[in-house]
Amino acid sequence: LRRLREAGAARLARHGVALADPAAASRARELVGDRAYVTLTRHSHPLPSVADARHTIGALERLGSNSPETP
Repeated sequence: LRRLREAGAARLARHGVALADPAAASRARELVGDRAYVTLTRHSHPLPSVADARHTIGALERLGSNSPETP
């Protein structure tokens, strides 16, 4: 999960969102969805399931690795 969190934080950062910043939680949820956000931010039991991890990987892939284009 650590690597997934690192990848998620990097992807979100490219979109101007700091995963570790509670003030950015609503924007992060908009970008990846509630389930993926909870998976990326949970550090206690119960840990996310394999299905949660797969879902999160999909959400991050849909988000893309590049920052959004600016007009």
